[in-house]
Amino acid sequence: MPLNYISHFRVLDTPADLTREIAEQCGYAAQLMSQNRSHHKLNLEYMRQVIEPAIRQRRIKFYFNEDGGIVGYVAWAWLAEEVAERVIAKGTFNLHESEWNEGNQLWIVDLLVPYGSLPYVMRHLRDKQFKDNAALHYLRRRGDNQVQVRTLRREMFSTFFRAAADLSPVQQGAHSGQLRFVREHW
Repeated sequence: MPLNYISHFRVLDTPADLTREIAEQCGYAAQLMSQNRSHHKLNLEYMRQVIEPAIRQRRIKFYFNEDGGIVGYVAWAWLAEEVAERVIAKGTFNLHESEWNEGNQLWIVDLLVPYGSLPYVMRHLRDKQFKDNAALHYLRRRGDNQVQVRTLRREMFSTFFRAAADLSPVQQGAHSGQLRFVREHW
C-alpha cells in the first residue's frame, strides 16, 4: 500500500549525539529512580521538568562503581534570588530552562544515591564539585510531605558531608558527568 505522506526529512537509524546523550542519561536516572522508595513514583513529567533540563544545562553528574554500574546522581542549579524565592514558596523545582544558570545561589535540585555509595559521592561533592562554593541550598521533603529549606555555609559543609569516605576517582568517564570511584583504604 503506497504512503500518502512523503516526508521531506531523511530518516536515520542513529540519533544525534545530544539526543543519544540525553536518552542515555535519562536511562541512568530512571534506573536509579525505579529502585528508590522516594523516587519510584515520580512520573515522566519529573524527567521532563528536572532531569532533562539538568542534562541539557550540564548541571547533573552521574556516579558509577568500579564495574561501571550506576550508583547515583546529583543535579544542581545556579538560581537568581527571585527564582530561589519562588522555589521556596512553591516547595518544588519547576524551573524554566533559562533559570538553571542565571544566578549565584547554588541549589541541589536532586540527589539520589540509593546503593550505599553516598560517602563516596559526598566526598566528591565536598572536595571537587562544590569545593569553591561558600554556601549551598536544598529542599528537604519530610515524611509528612512538608518541605524544609536548608542552607549550608562553607563552615557547615563538613557537617553536611560528614558521610564522605576516603576515596579517590579512578577514571573520568567519556562524558563529563561520569566519575568512577575506588576506596583508597580498606
